Amino acid sequence: MVFDKLTGEVPHGWKYIRVGPDNKLYAATLTGKILRFNILPDGTLGTFQTINSVVSANGGLRTIIGLKFDPSSTADNLKLWITNNYFWNGQSPAQDWSGKITLLSGPDLGVVQDYVVGLPRSIRDHMTNGLAFKPGEPNMLYITQGSMSSTGAADPAWGNVPEHLLNAAVLKLDLSKINRTTLPLNVKTEDDGAYNPYAAGAPLTIFGSGVRNAYLSVRAHQRRRGGRQCSGHPCRPEQQRGLPEPQRRAVRQPRRAGPHQRQRAERLSVPRRPGRLLRPPQPDPL
Repeated sequence: MVFDKLTGEVPHGWKYIRVGPDNKLYAATLTGKILRFNILPDGTLGTFQTINSVVSANGGLRTIIGLKFDPSSTADNLKLWITNNYFWNGQSPAQDWSGKITLLSGPDLGVVQDYVVGLPRSIRDHMTNGLAFKPGEPNMLYITQGSMSSTGAADPAWGNVPEHLLNAAVLKLDLSKINRTTLPLNVKTEDDGAYNPYAAGAPLTIFGSGVRNAYLSVRAHQRRRGGRQCSGHPCRPEQQRGLPEPQRRAVRQPRRAGPHQRQRAERLSVPRRPGRLLRPPQPDPL
């Protein structure tokens, strides 16, 4: 696919692009519009259609970050999941608890249904970000949620707002647990909100925390440790119990020592850790 230029959008330009099951390119914007481009045979982009359904449904601008087509989506039955947030104009503070996860459907994505509301949102540009499905789990949606501050503690530049329970995290939404007769699900955890992600049967839970402002998540097919593929060997120490020593050593030593390192190791009379060469003890300074 070739990108010469996309139509201008302020501020920061395009935030996310995705090719749909209809073989068209979808581009999300910070103002809530979605542009749908035809992809020409040579890979360049042709004419585009502006989809304003999110702006119309919310009565104003919304910032769209994440775009992900549902695994069951087809060219004739489009289902597009998005994250959308209160629009920040760079001056006035954005509204907290304004993040949403929304499903767009229909030929022109004109049917707008909020599934989750009440997600935290900083006064600036940290908000509900990307989303992704895990292969083989069509009902599990993973969402990256930004922090309320710059470095973890409340500070004046970010409105002195403390972190909330669902901030700075990767969230996991089990769509099969959402009651679709009472949509949307309000996940506001504080400031008169009572949602508990740790409650039994909670649809939205915390998959991982301490992630400051991840834009999106990428799932790797093979785990790596120390630069070596763990495929074929357990990666974690607790998984190595009971293995023959050669296999444990293969996992623990990500790199094989070269001839110079081996010669140096033979000259040392101190034990060394697998994969790491230790210097002999040095005398205390006088």
